[in-house]
Amino acid sequence: PHPLVLRLRELWSRLRFVCRVMVNSSYFQNLIIAAILVNTTTMALVQHDQDLFETEICRSRCDLDPGLPADAGQHCAGPLFNRTYYSDGQGGGMRPRQRAFCFLQDDATLGIEEGSVYAGSNCSLQRTKEECV
Repeated sequence: PHPLVLRLRELWSRLRFVCRVMVNSSYFQNLIIAAILVNTTTMALVQHDQDLFETEICRSRCDLDPGLPADAGQHCAGPLFNRTYYSDGQGGGMRPRQRAFCFLQDDATLGIEEGSVYAGSNCSLQRTKEECV
């Protein structure tokens, strides 16, 4: 074979040996566990305010709705998610169907156009956001 091919085979063999030694090392296994723990901690810190994030999604959706007045975003709230899971006691169950995502507080004073998904919701007449949907 060509000397370049022999050289590449030798380099490939050396690389495989180094990788095998590194992966079988306890330091590598501890490094992987540490990386998983750091990732888990980071995800927990980032996701701890998920409800605030979902409220911001609602406000953005209201801001983008052409059927709402320009200042309606400040009245938009949410989410209306039901996060429960109903178990049947046999290992199965279901999540309830989500019928709404965001709702408008004080919607009676906003003058909502008919084309908006929020038209006719009258959430301001309800006492709780669950009654709004």
